Amino acid sequence: MEYPQYAIKQSMKRVLVPSLFRLAILSSVFYVAILININLAVKYRIMTFEINTLGYLGIALSLVFLMILEILIIYKKTDKMIYKFYTNRIEYGEKPVVVYYTQILSPEIRQDRFFDRVFNTASIRLADNAKIDKIETFNQVFMYIQQLKRMVMHYGYGRG
Repeated sequence: MEYPQYAIKQSMKRVLVPSLFRLAILSSVFYVAILININLAVKYRIMTFEINTLGYLGIALSLVFLMILEILIIYKKTDKMIYKFYTNRIEYGEKPVVVYYTQILSPEIRQDRFFDRVFNTASIRLADNAKIDKIETFNQVFMYIQQLKRMVMHYGYGRG
C-alpha cells in the first residue's frame, strides 16, 4: 500500500460560513413563504383555524433544526475531502478522482469569490475536470505541484 507524500484538507471555515449564510437566507425566505401561505389560507377560509405563536415557533425551530442538520452533513463531507499527493498523482474525493502530474498542463490559482478573499483561501485548477478547492496554503501547494510536475517530467514517472 502506497502512502501519500503530502495531504491537505479544505478550509472548514471557508466551507461552513458561506453555507451557513446561504442556509440562513433560504430558511428565512422559506419561513416568510410559509407565513404568507398560512395567512392567505386563513384569510380566504381555506384553513378554518389559525396557528398560534407556539405553532409559528415550532415552524421556526424545525427550520433551525434542518439548518443544523445540513451544516453537520456539510461538515462531515468536508472533513472527508482530503487531497492526497503521491509521487505521480493527486487523489481526492470519496470515489477517488485521480489526476496524474503528466495530465496537469498549466495549473492556476483562482481566488475569485468574496469568501476566498475574506478567509485567505483559493482554488488551484489542475485540469479541465479537476481542481483543489478552498485551501488556505494555496501558494505553498501550488509551488509543490509545480515542483512535483517538474520532477515527474524529468525522471519520467508515468501512470503507475
